[in-house]
Formats: sequence, structure tokens, C-alpha cells
Amino acid sequence: MKKIITFATTAALLLGSTGVTAFGSTFADIDTVPWPGAATFLDQAASLGLMSGYTEDGKKYCKPRNPVTYCEATQLMYSIMKTYTKQDVTSTTITKWTPIMQAYKIPTWAYNAVAYALENGILITNDLSEFMSGTTQKNAPREKVGVIFGKALGKIYTVDTSAKLTYKDAASITASAAPYLDLLYDKNIMVGDDMGNFNPKVNINRAEMAVLSVKTYNTLTSSGSQTQQPETPSSGTVSCTVVSASLLSSGELFLSLKTSSGSGLNLFAASSIKPTYNGETVSLSDIGKDDTLSVTYSGDQIKSLTITKSAGGIGSSQSYDEIKKISSTKIYVLNGSKEYNFYLDDDVKVTIDGSSSTLKKLTDGLDDDKVYSVKLRLDKDEYVIQIDATENNNNPRTGTLTYLDSDELTIKAGSKEYDYDLADDDITVSGGSSMTFSKLKRDYEDYNYNVTLTLNSSNKVTKITINSAEDEENGILTYINSNRLTIKAGSKEYDYRIDEDVKVTIDGKSGSLSTLKDNYKSVSYRVSLTLDRDDYVTKIEATKDEESVSEGTLTYMSSSYIKIEDKDEKEYKYDVLDDTDDIDVTIDGKSFSYDQLRDRYKDSTYEVELTFKSGEVSKIKATNKDATKGELRDIDLDDETIIIRVDSRNKTYDLASDVTVTIDGSSSSLSKLDREFNDYGYNFTVELTLDSKDRVTKIKATDSDSGDTVKGDLDKLTSLYITVDDEKYYFADDVDDITFIVDDRTRDYDWLYDAFYEDDDDFRVTLTLNSKDEVTKVTATTR
Repeated sequence: MKKIITFATTAALLLGSTGVTAFGSTFADIDTVPWPGAATFLDQAASLGLMSGYTEDGKKYCKPRNPVTYCEATQLMYSIMKTYTKQDVTSTTITKWTPIMQAYKIPTWAYNAVAYALENGILITNDLSEFMSGTTQKNAPREKVGVIFGKALGKIYTVDTSAKLTYKDAASITASAAPYLDLLYDKNIMVGDDMGNFNPKVNINRAEMAVLSVKTYNTLTSSGSQTQQPETPSSGTVSCTVVSASLLSSGELFLSLKTSSGSGLNLFAASSIKPTYNGETVSLSDIGKDDTLSVTYSGDQIKSLTITKSAGGIGSSQSYDEIKKISSTKIYVLNGSKEYNFYLDDDVKVTIDGSSSTLKKLTDGLDDDKVYSVKLRLDKDEYVIQIDATENNNNPRTGTLTYLDSDELTIKAGSKEYDYDLADDDITVSGGSSMTFSKLKRDYEDYNYNVTLTLNSSNKVTKITINSAEDEENGILTYINSNRLTIKAGSKEYDYRIDEDVKVTIDGKSGSLSTLKDNYKSVSYRVSLTLDRDDYVTKIEATKDEESVSEGTLTYMSSSYIKIEDKDEKEYKYDVLDDTDDIDVTIDGKSFSYDQLRDRYKDSTYEVELTFKSGEVSKIKATNKDATKGELRDIDLDDETIIIRVDSRNKTYDLASDVTVTIDGSSSSLSKLDREFNDYGYNFTVELTLDSKDRVTKIKATDSDSGDTVKGDLDKLTSLYITVDDEKYYFADDVDDITFIVDDRTRDYDWLYDAFYEDDDDFRVTLTLNSKDEVTKVTATTR
């Protein structure tokens, strides 16, 4: 059994206190060092408590050729500096930097070291983007480690900002790193190899780390090492460039800045700071990477700042009455009855009622029927970079009473429900004959009371005024012919005979019985009946319900109407809005257009919930109950299953023993379809035929990759879209479901992302597009 001794049980490199405990070499693998002299430094690093080995099966190993991570290198630097300064990092400093470290997924065992480095300008926040890949620590190259140690020593010794390196590979060393690597060379702490090369991009190993650590420790603790460099001024005005900008939950803006002299500054701007650009006040959120600023600061706090050059351009702010909905790529807003939509930036920031929030929390609020007014901040390309939402507490006071108890009530206005707390005092009820609060509480479920609420200053209900009620003579018209009608009041239905001289009004105007007969199925009518002593209806006063809901199985769709069937197999026909683009359609919770659902409904069984406006369908919430046509997602010959994707979900079917297969109209086999899909990465659209047990007996496959393609150089890659030759193309599905072929090998999004951004590889790509110009496949070739 292996036992690995680690720092805080987490780090692969043990960094302890720096008390000296001398002992001889106990490493069983000391003879595996990259060069003979490294053994001495490994033993010294162990004796100083800087680095420890691994205990495995009773033996101790140093593993000198193993790489060192950024977090481990920073921890080593901190351990040495802590010994030199005889001061630990304060809890206040750690707390201050914790939100930043959490955002970059820094492991908690490294918080002290990273907070120290950030506080002292050894690291800036943009450096942290190199530390982790998800939750996995990344190995550090020699140049980066040298800069960390060089900047730490730069707090003590003078740094030559114009230093010129003499290594043979100096041209491959970053210019900003040169002064710090020069300092290490000058102190004989970190030098090149026997060939005169520094090897800046090569990952540093444990043996090299031992040399760097021991030499740094000895330099600082030897006599004459106390020559202090004058401290950097803690206040002043500087010209600088933004390396990274982060809006914190407190409303503060955190900036990592590079000054004109090349040094780094980590500064905070309080939410009260008002930046200016071209003489006008702009938002803190307008400040972004590569912007040029003039900053006045004291300590780590910005006192004033001016944007002298905006790299991304300053956008505009626009306010809207209400957020209608948010999709994965867009936000839809209303001003009055007019709707607008905007694309969302990948890094859109969100505030709700002035506090930092997330897009998910805002979407969840909309799902809970909360109403938000909104201010959108747009960049120069009119992409939304910030959403400032304010919950609208001016909810309607009039609606149908749907819930009531001693503490709270709910009313429904339109298609939404609103909750109100009741005041502690007795609630007044008016408008009903001898109506009391207890009677209203007892009867509200049987009679749909339309009420108006009176609220106190705490928005609690003090009075309930009954405007109308559904009872034996007031309700929703559910059936009518020339002789009789049926109304539904609450949970009950009432049937009546119609007098031959019945009078009809519709929305306050003279109407006819034939109008009600022709339209009651597609229009929700609320009626008030007048009866004679024999209970014949002598007068019908009808008003159109502005919105109502009907549920059933979708059976037919056209450009002008829709048909559904209820559980009793009774069919209903409803007109739809004249402009079907205005109909809000979702399938399994994902937004679609009316025409997209119309293209799909014959291939699957859809259960729908319809919302009406003025008697016409304005919203369709559809659920796909089964599916036999979609995109091929998987074939498993061992489990004898096939998975296809329909709308926004996957559907799994068992395969029959005698499945027949066609590919692009030609007879084929299941094994060939499996090979072309799983081994060669082809995309297929499939149509399945099922037997009585829902097993697949026939697969009709069509090559999806025969559609339009786009070729060019890869410019940008995100989880929502890919940019090729400066043109943006959105993915047709979740990025994890998109096929990526790189240099003839099947890869995934993360692989291509890391190769492009982390390894700086250049790619020539071919995009396969569907009919909506959305990407279904990415084929990339390394240039």
C-alpha cells in the first residue's frame, strides 16, 4: 500500500516550516537525478523543510524528474519569503483575495501563498488563469517560476528593468520576464544549461526546483542580504493597461493593471467610483481587458479613473419595461407592447436589485413568474455585456382568487399568479352579499371570485373587494347549441335550457346565439345568465377571457389554426395569431418557432398546453412523448440499443434482432452504420420503425454532413459559438453533443479549446452547417 506524504494532504510537493533539521540522504531514488549535482540540493531542500519526498512501501523517494505545478512553486516562494520577513500573511488579506482565488479554482491549501503573492504584486489575477485546468493543477514552465521568484526577490533587491539576457534562446523569453530572470542570474540562483540555453517553455522539475529554492533561501539568509530596495509608492497617479477586470459580488471592480514602467498593480474600485470616457461618465462594467487608464490610487483603493483608450469600445445603456424571456443566447424585452431581442455576450454580468447575481438566478425568477424591469448595457456590437434587473413589485391587485388561508392569498391575473401576505389585523371583505372572511375562505375553491386587494404600507392585504364570482349563473361557457348551454363555475358545471327569445350581448355589444355557437370552442367566454322562474335562460351577457389554457394531444397544425385532442378523444380546433412568429413555442422547455414545431409534430406525439390571447393561441408549451426521427447519438451493439436526439432530449430504443438498415437510400447493415458513426465520426439523421414492443426493426439513415460547409482559420472558440475568418457561427446543440474531428481523430470541445488557447496551436477548420446555419460538426487541421 502506498502512503504519500503531502502538504495539507493535497499538494504533491510538501512545503513545511523552514526550521533546519539536518540529516543524510534517505531517498531511495537519489541516483535518478537529472544531473549529479542535483542530489545535494534535494537533500538540502529536505533538511531545510522546504521539500519532502514520497513514502511508498516503507521507502522514501524524491522523484526528481517529476514536474512542479504553479501552486506548488508559489507555495515554495511564500515559505521562503515568510522565513525571511518573519511575517505570515494575515487572515484579512486571505479573506480579501478569497473571491478571486475561488473564481480561479485555486485549491484551498494554496490560499495563503497565492494571497501573499497577490497582495504584494508578485502575481496579478490574470496570472491565475494559468494555474488550473478545471480543478486540476497545471505544471509550471521554467520562465513562469523564475518570474515568481524574481518578483519576490525584487521586493528586496534592485531590478534592472532594461536588462538584456545573454542566453542563446533569449529571443524565446518574454520581454517582461527578462528583468526578473536577470536578477536570478545575477544572484547565481537560476541559470541556463550547459549549452547556454535557459529553456523558458520547458516545465520545471523537482530537481531544478530544489536548486532554485535552496539558492534563494541561502541568498536571503546569508550575511549582507538585507540591502532593501526603496518601496513602490503606495499612492499616486499612473498610466496603465488593464490586464484583467472582475466585477465582485460587493459591486467593487477589481483591476489587475500593468503600468507604463512594466510593474503590476492590483487595485479595487468601489461601486461609488464613476469612470469617465471622453468627458462623459460611464459604468465600471465598461472597463475591460487592454483598456488604457489614468488611475489615481491610495493603497489598493482607486480614488478616480479615466478611460483614455477603450480596446473594446464603449457601448450604450438602454432601459426596458420588462424582461419577457431569456434563452441560451438571447434576452427578449418589452417596452409597452413592442418586443426587442439582443444577443448575450459570453461573459455577460448580471445584477438583480443592485446585487451581483447570475443569469440562472434571473431565469429562475422568470420561471417563478417574477416580473423585472431591466437596464441593458450593450457593447459596440450591440451584444449585452451587463443586465441590471429590478424586480417589479407593483404586481396587479385585481385577479381571480386561487388560494386563501389565514396568512396569505394568491390571485391569478392573466396567465400568472401573485402571492400576498395578509395583515395581522382582521381582514375586511366587501362586495359580496353578507360575505365574511371565513365564508370566503370556505367557498373560494367552488366559486372563482374576481377580487381587488387593498394593501397597507408593508404590502400586506387589509381588504378584499369581491368584483364578481362564479356561481350557478356566472361562469365559463363550455357548451352551447340552439336549445341549451353549459357553464363551469369553479369545480362545478351547470346545464340550462335556452329561451327561444334569448338576448345576447358580447363584450357589452349586441350579439347573437350563432356567434357564441360558432366560436365558443376557440374563444373562452365568461358569461352571466339571467333566468326566468322556470330556469330558462332569457339573457346571456358574454365577455371574452383575455387568456385561458387548454391541454391535450397535438393532432394538426396549419398556418392559421391548430387542433388538439383531449383524454376523451374529443378534438378541439383553435385559431392562432395571424403572425405565427409572435407565438411563444417551447418543446421540452427549449425555445422553438411555430414553424419548427409544425415541421416536427407528425413525427412524434406532442402533449401541449395552450395559452390564448383574445381567443387565439399565443403560446404553446409542448412535451415530446415519443420520437422516432432525429439525430443519431449512439449505437451500442453489445447492449443492443440506439440513442437518437429529438428536439432537446435523447431517446433510447432497444434494437430488434433482425434490424434492417439503409444509408442514403442504399441497403446497408447495422455494423456498417455503427462503424461509420463511432469509428469514422460521420453524422446521421435517422428515422426508426418500431414493432409492437417499441423495438427498432428498421433504421433509415441519412448522412447529415452533406449540407453546407464553411472553411477558414479558427479565430475564437466558446461553448456557444465558433468564429472563423471573423464570422461567428452558433452551435446547433450543446457543445458536448457536437462532433469534433481534429487531424482525422475524434476529439471533443475541451480538447480543441486547450489545443487552441493553452498550446497556441493554429487550426484550419471546416464547419458543417444545418439549414439554420448552425454548426453540427467541426473538422480541424493543425497548420
